[in-house]
Amino acid sequence: MRVQFISGFGQTVMVQHGPYVTVYSHANGVRVRSGQHVEAGDILGNVGNSGLADTDTYMLGFQILYNNTYQDPLQWLASAGCS
Repeated sequence: MRVQFISGFGQTVMVQHGPYVTVYSHANGVRVRSGQHVEAGDILGNVGNSGLADTDTYMLGFQILYNNTYQDPLQWLASAGCS
């Protein structure tokens, strides 16, 4: 797990899942720290508007990488029943 401020993305949390990494950006109020072990259901932070997000709009940037290659998150969300 890594937590850091990234220019443009704001407060960002990166979670390692074996060869996968999930990235959550634009957070306000991150609730975890770098190196912390997390499990499904743990709260990583609050949806926010840090980085280059519109200051009037809250959003969540979500990315998935497999072996450092970006994946299409829509396929992952669809298979999890999200629409």
